[in-house]
Amino acid sequence: MAEYALLTHGERGSMRQAVADFDGWHSQVKTAERSKGAQKTIYVFQQNIAGFVQHFGVEKCGFLTLTFADDVFDVKEASRRFNSFRTNFLSKHFCGYIGVYERTKRGVVHFHFVVACKENIAEGFDFEAVKRNVYTKNTRNAHIAALWKLLRDNLQKYGFGLQHQLVPVKSKDGIAKYLSKYITKGLETRSRSDKGFRFTRASQDKDCRWKQANYKFSWAGENAAHWRKALAHWVAQKSESYRSAFYDRTGFFVSVDEENYADIFKIFHGAKWCHRHKDAILLFYDQVIGAGNAKRN
Repeated sequence: MAEYALLTHGERGSMRQAVADFDGWHSQVKTAERSKGAQKTIYVFQQNIAGFVQHFGVEKCGFLTLTFADDVFDVKEASRRFNSFRTNFLSKHFCGYIGVYERTKRGVVHFHFVVACKENIAEGFDFEAVKRNVYTKNTRNAHIAALWKLLRDNLQKYGFGLQHQLVPVKSKDGIAKYLSKYITKGLETRSRSDKGFRFTRASQDKDCRWKQANYKFSWAGENAAHWRKALAHWVAQKSESYRSAFYDRTGFFVSVDEENYADIFKIFHGAKWCHRHKDAILLFYDQVIGAGNAKRN
């Protein structure tokens, strides 16, 4: 601070501007990184919701919104209540679930889920009549009416409020797009206390046959294609030296290829080998490509 006090008014203004420019750039970088992560989360979420509905049948799937009896701002408390509800109620009366949490403008947490019911809840359901709060035997069937009663009788036991909603899902693609918008919205209202708290959650079936996607992929863009070429080149160039090193360590010869290179590099460089060597791998490839272009020219 003493050095700052010795600066002239103009120099101070330049420094403040430089700091502001850096903060702006840093914010843009963070936003871009977050955007990439959000795109992947949204894609996986949409694919898995569609797979969920297709697996259980759209006629048995419902859209469930849960709110708390009080204003819950702490995601850990929200998670504690939901986990109790999931273990003691949701898993007993439904075949599965997949959903997302949302914060309101005030920061209050609530949940949106697609749930798989045991019976057909869509038959005879009149969406327009129910929207007008007309609940009769002609506007819904007995199966969804029984679930409404179960929810009313049990939600408060787990800290949830009586204000909830369960309606049939109209289409797998429609509900997937509708629910995924809460991920984008959640990024805008996400607080520091939410760090480490998953946007999405789903039932963990033994085989999860309905799951169609996971996060172990990269977008097939220009940068991703360049990275794959660089990695393939690096593996090809280093395979013989690692083959010898593997023999020295284990007494076995093994061919390093696209199937096992990750496991072998992990043995020598640890689990984060790719992160640690990424710059070197890209530089190695770019130098080779640059040398090749120079020769052709």
